[in-house]
Amino acid sequence: MSINYAAIIMDIRHSRKYDEEQRFFIQDKLFSIIQFINKYYNKELVKKFEFSSGDSIQALFHNVCDAFSCYCFIRNLFYPYQIRCGIGYGKLNQKILDIDYHSTNMFDGEAYHYAISALNDCKLEKYGFLMYSGNEEKDNLVNQIMSTVELLNFDHTNKQADVYDLFNLLYPLEIKYEDQNINTNAEYIIDKLKRNVLSYEFDNLTSTEMKELLFDEVRYNYLKREEKFHKLFGPSFSTKMNSVCSVLLNVSRQNIEKMRAAGKFDEIRKLECLVLDYTKKEYKGDSKWIY
Repeated sequence: MSINYAAIIMDIRHSRKYDEEQRFFIQDKLFSIIQFINKYYNKELVKKFEFSSGDSIQALFHNVCDAFSCYCFIRNLFYPYQIRCGIGYGKLNQKILDIDYHSTNMFDGEAYHYAISALNDCKLEKYGFLMYSGNEEKDNLVNQIMSTVELLNFDHTNKQADVYDLFNLLYPLEIKYEDQNINTNAEYIIDKLKRNVLSYEFDNLTSTEMKELLFDEVRYNYLKREEKFHKLFGPSFSTKMNSVCSVLLNVSRQNIEKMRAAGKFDEIRKLECLVLDYTKKEYKGDSKWIY
């Protein structure tokens, strides 16, 4: 029986505007991220992320919804730098897939052809994300929603973008809590918070205090997801996030609330949840996604 897979290829946007030293720093950041992601998505990956050229990375997932949630997580971890992403869903050359030591650079088949076409069209049309599967009706719906997400993100001020990244790192689309080393994950995410969120200082909290706060928030969000916390017409991030971010950033909770509303944080997250749910149902995914 033929099996469909989700190939994902990403590269760094605007990479030519950086000098050699900057490119090295940015590529090193991306390398660190994919090392973390390969552990975080270990069960969902068929082939782990690796560099396919100077600033491109690629991997292979069992299904589209995990590939999509992974793109969102890498995008947020890589902030303030930007990536573009092409996902392709289809068959692969099974003979190549059966050989464990083969690099993803040697893969061939529909999934990779679609992913390459999607990424090339991203470059041509200046999109951040496209997905192709050969089903134009389904693909157009996903791509139009993500185009809207990109437009809403583009309207963020620098401070709104920083706080929205903080929201996403504290509360990613998929929280792999039950079977992951949460202590290691928390340390990694705290490091990224300090490096990504440039408009604020974190000096008011020690790393231990930040970790305890993050533990509490992750546990809370995980439990709320079990209770189907995400509602189409309710907040997509927990209301508790306002207080958590207020403590982390040493600003008033009211300030966070205003920024959250003005930046349409919940509306953006709802759209991404919609894509995740749609790809799970329509592209035969088998994700452990909970909401």
